[in-house]
Amino acid sequence: SAGGGTLEVKVINASGLPVLSADVNIRNASTTPVINFTAQTDTTGTLTLYGAKASIENYQITASKAGYSLSSTTARTASNPNPTLVNQSVFVDQKTSITLSIDQVSTLNIHTIKQTVPHNFMINTDGGTENQVTPRMAIDSAGNMVVVWQDFRVGSNGKIWSQKYDAAGNKIWASDIVISPANNQILPDIACDGSDNIYYVWNDDSNGNQDIFLVKRDKDGNNLWSGAKDVNNQAGNKDQIKARVAIATSSDRIAIAWQDNRNSDADIFFKLFNANDRSDLLTPEVRISTTTIGDGTNQQNPQIAFDNDNFMYIVWTDGRSGNNDIYAQKYDSSGVKQWTNDILINSDGGTGAQIAPAIAAGTSSLFVVWQDDRNGNQDIYARRIGSDGVKLWSSDTMINTDGGNTNQTSPAIAINKTNNELYIVWTDERNSNQDIYAQKINGNDGAAIWSSDVRANINTGSSAQYSPSVTWNAVEGKPYASWQDDRNGNSDIYATDFDQYGSITNISGVNVHIVGTKQIGDNPVIYKYDKIHTSDANGLIALPNMEWDSYNLSLSGITTFTIQTTDPATPVPLAPNTTTNVTVILK
Repeated sequence: SAGGGTLEVKVINASGLPVLSADVNIRNASTTPVINFTAQTDTTGTLTLYGAKASIENYQITASKAGYSLSSTTARTASNPNPTLVNQSVFVDQKTSITLSIDQVSTLNIHTIKQTVPHNFMINTDGGTENQVTPRMAIDSAGNMVVVWQDFRVGSNGKIWSQKYDAAGNKIWASDIVISPANNQILPDIACDGSDNIYYVWNDDSNGNQDIFLVKRDKDGNNLWSGAKDVNNQAGNKDQIKARVAIATSSDRIAIAWQDNRNSDADIFFKLFNANDRSDLLTPEVRISTTTIGDGTNQQNPQIAFDNDNFMYIVWTDGRSGNNDIYAQKYDSSGVKQWTNDILINSDGGTGAQIAPAIAAGTSSLFVVWQDDRNGNQDIYARRIGSDGVKLWSSDTMINTDGGNTNQTSPAIAINKTNNELYIVWTDERNSNQDIYAQKINGNDGAAIWSSDVRANINTGSSAQYSPSVTWNAVEGKPYASWQDDRNGNSDIYATDFDQYGSITNISGVNVHIVGTKQIGDNPVIYKYDKIHTSDANGLIALPNMEWDSYNLSLSGITTFTIQTTDPATPVPLAPNTTTNVTVILK
């Protein structure tokens, strides 16, 4: 009509799809008469007002629907001068279009409690902003933890550093120590013998190509050998990487396995050394796989362990079948092969990829854990193998119990040989960021002992924790894990003991400040949801009719508590038409 324009309102859901039959209220108090009516969107989620009177930022528009959230425009005010969705303007002979998002409401339940949780502590003591990555850990005879990692505190050339802690998380060495003066050292591993001597391996390019090196130090960190031992000496200028080290139960010999490209494709080699004087016990270096040399298939990522009878097991990722599988081989303490054929560990029968194995040797069997995509996402699987190479569990066993389609990767495994119980840790994305989760497994039948997976990292934010290592502390009678952690804004190395969380004590009267991430104002920032709620006598805050969003939680007012961690970690994502339960663990 004369003097008017067109106002088009589109209503979509959280997935960007149109919302049919949504109620759209259009109000303009500046016109005569006042415009104030409600109509419904059509099959395209659209409502169009033709002949709307020209007006500058006076059309307030609200979209809603029964069982859905509400979205509306906002007028400019002194307290909100820059609304994220400002009231709309209409101009003569022009079309104004605006899109509002609504979706089904959800329920957010918050439970405030006290509970014993893992005690996380930082391993590296540099205090700077440089990165520390790829940790590995070993336990000595006194129950102390020795951790090794790659460290960039002295420039861009990474070196291998180490530190020792007691079981309570108290530093033992006065300062972190550098294992070798060479530059570009990566992918370390570590083992302790019965006399608490420490063996470190890694690869670096100090010879012009990647080689494997070995160092021995005493329990105080003092170097026992004159320099590093070059482990692979028959491969010329080809690369050797991803070394893993194990000490025989007798403590008289060291086994090192690595990934090697001397034959143009990737193979697994190993070598044995005298633990006292680092002399060779096995010459030449042994290629493990029974595949044809140079056949173009890759064998990668070895893991190695000795059993109580000094038999050595090596597992690896193998591409001989056209997709990656997990294979294993067994040797005696002199390096003599025990199984005629390499043993295929996984039995999925499909084309899914099995990668990143880890290994633990029991009294009379081998336990292997790996990363597996047979379900369309990455999960953690495990299998028990007898000393004769026969599979002992009825099938491959999925370890993570989340039941979702998020990824679980990079597993590690430790064994309590006394009870034949396994502790498996991995990197887990079920909380939309990377965390370290763990599960306890009965080694006899592969059954999960804990009713749910346990999160080992205790932090309240959405930082990333990954690359875990785990070992059993027989002195303390519990497992310890280490990992790479970004909670401080750079990568540090953290460690913890872990178990099922302790018994729950409900905490009432806790004021929880809940703030969403959606804004109704910018500069200053004004959040759409910003409220304080108080937990009831059962420590519960029940919030129905919440909009899909991510919510941050904090404590408000004077309190004797602080938040130790939340599960899931904050910000807590709330999807449409769901119920999300959040546990706030206080201390």
